[in-house]
Amino acid sequence: RLFPAPKILHPAIAPYGRGQPQTCRTRRLQPRTREYRVDYQLGSCIQLTHTFSSLTVALKRAFIYAALDEHLAGRERIATHLCEHLDDLPGIAAPRLGTDRRSSWYGLILQYRSDELGGLPVERFYNALQAEGCRELDRPGSTCPLNLLPLFQEPGPLFPGLEGKFSYRPGDFPHAEMVHHNTLKLPVWHREEDMPLVDSYIEAFRKVTEHYGDLPG
Repeated sequence: RLFPAPKILHPAIAPYGRGQPQTCRTRRLQPRTREYRVDYQLGSCIQLTHTFSSLTVALKRAFIYAALDEHLAGRERIATHLCEHLDDLPGIAAPRLGTDRRSSWYGLILQYRSDELGGLPVERFYNALQAEGCRELDRPGSTCPLNLLPLFQEPGPLFPGLEGKFSYRPGDFPHAEMVHHNTLKLPVWHREEDMPLVDSYIEAFRKVTEHYGDLPG
């Protein structure tokens, strides 16, 4: 059943086709006016003018940006809290940003220093933290140095044109490989109610670093 076109409630919205009922339910760009026609499922059509469209986009962006700023501020607060507490522990180096820089904190990248914990391997340190409940602690794999990926060691099977062009091997970039091997990554939470979980991670790190001597190497 078709319904009559809705009444105009705002001057930015104008009826399309003189208010005649339409059966089309698509969103089409009108070649002559370069405006979008919005067709509702009820069968009525309205034309969205540039003024109303611009206003809608502006309001949507303002809402998204406001939520994003709040989200990033929460991440920054928690990342600072984590760095302040973890950087004081032996065996852990947290990132330090200059006052003129701001991170989006996709993740908190920590560097493990085995020489500060009696040469304890990073694998054993990581497993101990997992056992303490740090299930979201990660050791990055796919983001390794490119020379460790099969594609950059033998590109020929996938890209025949690159056969013999290059052939990287483990050990070609020792510094990058060492950094990757010793990298531990934490998520960066952003809500105030996440703080108890954040503090539990800090306590787990503290416990493992204090009792590392009890861990088999």
